[in-house]
Formats: sequence, structure tokens, C-alpha cells
Amino acid sequence: MPYMTAEEAAEWGKTLSFEKVWAALMETRANLEEDRRKAEEEREKDRKRAEEEREKDRKRAEEEHKKAEEEREKDRKRAEEEHKKAEEEREKDRKRAEEFDKGMAALRAEVDKTTKNINGLSASVGELMQKMVATRLWDKFRELGYEFSQGSECRKFIREKRVLAEADVFLENGIYAMAVEVKTKLEVSDVDDHLERMDIISKFMRERGDRRELLGAVAGGIVSESALNYAQKKGFFVIAQNGEAVEIAESPGNFKPRIW
Repeated sequence: MPYMTAEEAAEWGKTLSFEKVWAALMETRANLEEDRRKAEEEREKDRKRAEEEREKDRKRAEEEHKKAEEEREKDRKRAEEEHKKAEEEREKDRKRAEEFDKGMAALRAEVDKTTKNINGLSASVGELMQKMVATRLWDKFRELGYEFSQGSECRKFIREKRVLAEADVFLENGIYAMAVEVKTKLEVSDVDDHLERMDIISKFMRERGDRRELLGAVAGGIVSESALNYAQKKGFFVIAQNGEAVEIAESPGNFKPRIW
């Protein structure tokens, strides 16, 4: 409102009535109330915005805390799993080491047993042949009906200065002879080798007019069950060491010695 002079004011006052003044007051009050309401709405909006921001911050913090907790749980489980795997590997290594130790112990025991058997039965072919002579092997064959009058070691069969065959032990008399192959450990392959040797010796004897019956035998400080059965099936006597003694292995009921 522009400034008025006193006269103007007095003149303007004459135009005012109670109703006009009351209406002006009511309008002013209404305006003030509207302003207050708007200000209250703004404050409420600000409060809600602030509340929403706090809720967002709380949820964001809660989510971050949840993620951090999940990561810690993952790390814990991962560490637990790695520890479990490491423990399992240590257990596997322990069992492998234990199995290896058992295997080595069993191997050492087997080696000791084999060494003991070899040393106890026959350390060499030479020792076995000496025991065969010392125990008078021919006396054992006498019990089977074979009367040998002489025997020799390392009997060679030579033609034109070439050794065709050699018998470790050769027992003989005027009627029959026996070629004995001696091995520290008798194998099936040794039996096959002696079969070929017997054919050569037999042919050698026949070429020289020697008509004596030729028998064969194999001997071993250690004789496997397969070698024993195979040799007897091929018609060989089998001689084995039993402790300090050298004996002819018991033959099956249908055994017939082969004559070359």
C-alpha cells in the first residue's frame, strides 16, 4: 500500500465499515492459515523425505551387512572345506605311507624267507650236487629198482671237440643210465630244456652203439608244485632237497618213467 497523508488516511477511514474490517481480518487470517498449512505440508514432506532417506540408508546398510555376512560365511565354509580336503589328503598320505610300509615289510619278509629257503635248501647247484653225492642218491634209486654202479658230475657229450650236451649228474650201469639236470630253483622251462637235452644225449649214445636205456631226472633246491607236476608228467624223476636231505619226490600212482 502506498503511503498516505493524514488527510488521505482520515478520508479513507471514513469509507471503512465494521463488516469491511472484519472481512479483511478474516481474509488475512485465512491467508495466514493457508500459509501455515502449506508450511506444515512442506515440513511433513521434508520429514517424509528425510525418513525415506534414513530408511534407504538403513536398508542399504542392512544389505551391505548381509552381503558382508554372506561373504564371511562363504570364506568360513571355503576355509572349512579346504581344511577338510587337506585333512583328507593327509589321511590318504598316511594310509599310502602305511600301505607302503606294510608292502615293504612284506617284501622284506618274503626276501628274507626266500633267502633263508635258498640258503637253507641249496645256495648253489654245486652244493646241491655235493649233497646228492653225500646222501648217496643212487641208494635211493636202488629202492626203486635201479642199481647204478657209478656216477659222475658234469658229464659232457662231445663230438668233434664240440660239446653237444652236458649232464650235471650222470648215473649208469651196464643196463641203463640216467641224466640229471640240477637247478637251484627248478622251473617248468628247465624241464623243457632237459627234454631237449635228453634227445641229444640219446641220439649221441645210439650213434655210438650204446643201447642202454636212458632215463631222466631233474633236481632243485626249490621245486614249485607246477614244475614238479610237469616234470613227472613228462616222465622225469624229481629230486628235491628236504632240509639237509635230498630225496626223490613221491610220484603219482600212474607215473611211468620215460625211456629214451
